Amino acid sequence: MTSSGGVYGRAGGGLNAGHVKGNKGQISAGIRGEYATARVLDALASQPDGPSVFHDLHIPGAGGNIDHAVVSGTTVWLIDSKCWKPGLYWRIGSKVYRGMSRFKVTTRRNGRKVVEHPAEKQTLAKSFIGYRNYLVKIYGPGYVDLRTPLLVVWSSSEVKKARVGLLSGGVDHERIQAVSGHRLKKVLREANRPADPAIVEAIQRLLIHT
Repeated sequence: MTSSGGVYGRAGGGLNAGHVKGNKGQISAGIRGEYATARVLDALASQPDGPSVFHDLHIPGAGGNIDHAVVSGTTVWLIDSKCWKPGLYWRIGSKVYRGMSRFKVTTRRNGRKVVEHPAEKQTLAKSFIGYRNYLVKIYGPGYVDLRTPLLVVWSSSEVKKARVGLLSGGVDHERIQAVSGHRLKKVLREANRPADPAIVEAIQRLLIHT
């Protein structure tokens, strides 16, 4: 049994509510990235026999949030959205670079300068483990096809691209697929079936903003 597609939650909910730390520029870019991804996902959900789409979800057993999830049949994709400056992004082990320099952002907290590496937080790895354990506990192994998590990156420039193909990879639960925003619809071409209603119900429980 399947249900018709639908959209649940609010894209950018955690950022708009101030639940995520960062300066105004970082927050604005984060919201822009989530909104851009949401437009693609919501369009998929609106199609006949489209998937179900979720925005702003808790990560079971880990704290924090994941930006989006897509459910098509018994297949689930977890998605983290970013809006980054143009450039070539690549990794060596756990370290991520833009061009020839380590990718980092600088912000201020409590009057002190803080340097962060936003591409190295392993949000998707935590999400994959959390959702795998959560769904296996409910349905047992093998029922849900939890796909490689997607890191969707939009360029902050309308002219120049953020190239992220070299960010894909990793091992075991740390494996991700990095995707430029304009390729997202193509990557999700298999999300063309209504969602299993039991999985929809389970993931609805994890919504942060309804």
